[in-house]
Amino acid sequence: MLVLATLLCCPATMFAVTRPSVSDTAPAVPVEPIRIIPTPKPIESARPYQRYEGRLSDLEVELFDDAVDSVWDRHTLLEAALIAGGVGDAERLAASTARFERLVEGAAGAIGADASAEETATKLFDLMHREVLVGGYDLECTDLAATLEHGQFNCVSSTVLFNCLAARFGLDPVGMELPGHAMSRLRLNGKLVDVETTCPAWFRLQHDPKRRAALVAKTIGTEISAPGARPPREVSSVELVAMIYYNRGVDLLTERRFAEAAAANAKALRLDPSSETARGNLLATLNNWAITVGAGHEYEKAIDLLQQGMNLDPHYETFAANYVHLYYQWAENCCGRNDYEAALEVLGQADPELLGSERFVQLRQGVYQRWARQLIQEGKPRQAAQLLRTADAEGLSASNLARQSEIPSLGEGSAPLTDDATRFRQGVDRQPQSRVLNEH
Repeated sequence: MLVLATLLCCPATMFAVTRPSVSDTAPAVPVEPIRIIPTPKPIESARPYQRYEGRLSDLEVELFDDAVDSVWDRHTLLEAALIAGGVGDAERLAASTARFERLVEGAAGAIGADASAEETATKLFDLMHREVLVGGYDLECTDLAATLEHGQFNCVSSTVLFNCLAARFGLDPVGMELPGHAMSRLRLNGKLVDVETTCPAWFRLQHDPKRRAALVAKTIGTEISAPGARPPREVSSVELVAMIYYNRGVDLLTERRFAEAAAANAKALRLDPSSETARGNLLATLNNWAITVGAGHEYEKAIDLLQQGMNLDPHYETFAANYVHLYYQWAENCCGRNDYEAALEVLGQADPELLGSERFVQLRQGVYQRWARQLIQEGKPRQAAQLLRTADAEGLSASNLARQSEIPSLGEGSAPLTDDATRFRQGVDRQPQSRVLNEH
C-alpha cells in the first residue's frame, strides 16, 4: 500500500506583527480602511514554487505586483480577498464591492456617533451575521464573493469580512491563525479581544466561555485549539489573503484537481513565503498527484512529481516511501506482462540511494527470480542458467529457484566442449553436492 500524505488544512504559521492601540471611540461615518504594515518579507524567496502557479488572471497579476512589499498599496483587503477567492473579472469584482458598500452604509446608520469601540465592534458583528452570514457555515466557502451573494461562510471568509468592516469603522483588526482555523483579533480599550467570527452569539456570550466553546465546536465541528497545539498568531492582511489561497488549495485537492490545488498553494506561498501550511499542502498535493497518476500506470509522470517534491523538501519522508513503491509497481507491471527486461531497465533508472541499496538489490533479485521461473516453466532451463550467471555477474546472489535451473540445463545432453566444461566446473563449484553434475 502506498503512503498517502497527510493533508494540511486551514491556517498556517506566519510572523506575528505588532499593532498600535486604538481609541475607545469610533466614528459613525465610514473611513478609509486602516492598512496594517508588517515587516517587509522577501517575497522573491517563494519563486521556487512559481512553476506551479499556472496562468494568472489579469487581476491576479496586479494583485501580486501590489504585494511585493508585503503591503496592500493599490488594493483594499476586500478587493484582494475577492480576487484570491476566485473573482476573475472587473465586473464581478465591482458587483461584490458594491454589496459590501451597501452593508457599510447600513452599518453607518445603525452605529451612533458616540458609540464606543466595543459597542461598534458588537454592532458590526451582529449586523454581519444578520444581513450577510445567513446561509450557514460551510467548510469549503472560502470565496468571499459567494459569501456576500449567498450568505454561506467559513472561518476565513467570515474573518476577512469582519476585518474589512471593522477597519472601515476605525477599529484595528488583524487576522488570527490557529491550527486548522482562523479568527479575528481586535484591540479594544487597550485589551486584546479575540473574535470567533463563525459564532453569531460570540459577543452576547462573552461572560459564558463554556457556551461559547460549545457553540463554536457545534458550528465548525471541532474545538478551536487542542491541547499541545501551537498558539494562535496574528497575521498581516497580505498573509490573510494567502490563507484564502491555501484554503482553496485544500478544497481542490479534496476534489483531486491536483494542478489547480498546486497553483493555489503556490500563490499562497508567493504572498507568504513563510507559510508552513501552504508549503505542506503543496507537498501533499504533489505526493497525492503522483499516487493517482501512478495508479493509472503513468509511472514516469508519477516519479517526476515525486522528484519535484523531493527537490522542494528532501526530508519529506512520504516522498521517499512512495518513490520506492512506485518503482516496485512499475517493475511489477512489467513482470506481469512477462517483460522482465523492461523491468530491469526500469529499476536501472532508479536512484539506488533513494531506493536504499538493500531494497534495490531485492527488487532486481525479484525480477531475476520471476524471469528464471518463467523460463523453467517454458522448458528453457539453459536460458534460466544463463540468467543465473548474469545475476551473479551483477553481484546478485541467485535465488534457490534460479539455481535449480542449472542442473537440468547442464544435463541436456551437452557435449564436453570447452564452454560446457567451464559451465560444469562453475556449476560444481556452486553446487558441490549435486549428484547429476558430479556424474557429468
